[in-house]
Amino acid sequence: MSIDYPLKMKTEKNKKVKSKEPAIIEFKTYSPNFISFSLMPWVNSGLSLEELQSMQGTTFSINTTNQIFLEANIIALITTFGIFGDEEKKHQFSEIVIHHQFEIGNLKSHLISKEDEQVRFNKTFLATLVGIALSTSRGMIKVKLEGSYLANPILPILDPMKLVKE
Repeated sequence: MSIDYPLKMKTEKNKKVKSKEPAIIEFKTYSPNFISFSLMPWVNSGLSLEELQSMQGTTFSINTTNQIFLEANIIALITTFGIFGDEEKKHQFSEIVIHHQFEIGNLKSHLISKEDEQVRFNKTFLATLVGIALSTSRGMIKVKLEGSYLANPILPILDPMKLVKE
């Protein structure tokens, strides 16, 4: 599979530099899997079923980390999702950790810099992979929570660019 993404145009002292053609990400993705899944029984929440059902909204926390194996052309994304019953995040009902692995055919072409053990990639490239992982995770979480008291909350659609650090 391949995906095109546009490279940003850079400016240098008010002169526009011609942008490159859209980069192509050639990749294989392996079946994502759950590293861990926990769902607290509602009776352990300290809330009555009526209180639980009347909670105003569900809050999510999302943290994505990566492992890069440059010579093997592999990027692994590990995403941890916390599901809370309140905005203050006092009542955590679930924690889900999902592993996604991508084999990138042209990984080094997306590399911006490499110093010692630190590597930097194009932010749009990484955001594309994070977006694929999040979209897949949304479906996995929905299926996993089906039939539970957390069946209704749906992981919101997120902008992956906001999750990727410079």
